[in-house]
Amino acid sequence: MRAANEGLRARYPQRSLVPFARRQDNDDTACWDAAEPDRVVVIHDFASSGWERRASYDSFYEWLRQAIDDLIDFDRG
Repeated sequence: MRAANEGLRARYPQRSLVPFARRQDNDDTACWDAAEPDRVVVIHDFASSGWERRASYDSFYEWLRQAIDDLIDFDRG
């Protein structure tokens, strides 16, 4: 996650992101964002600045529920 953090900081310097999870099948990274401290934002890393936000969730648990659903779908292939 250290490399992801450094990369996000370099590509999106206007944002204060702290990554904590990354998808294995694409460049989506779940982050805490200082501008929205109670939410989880999903950043599509390597997208053009301004287009990087893929999704946002009102809480960690809402994000976790979606992550588990995505894992189940991925595992089913």
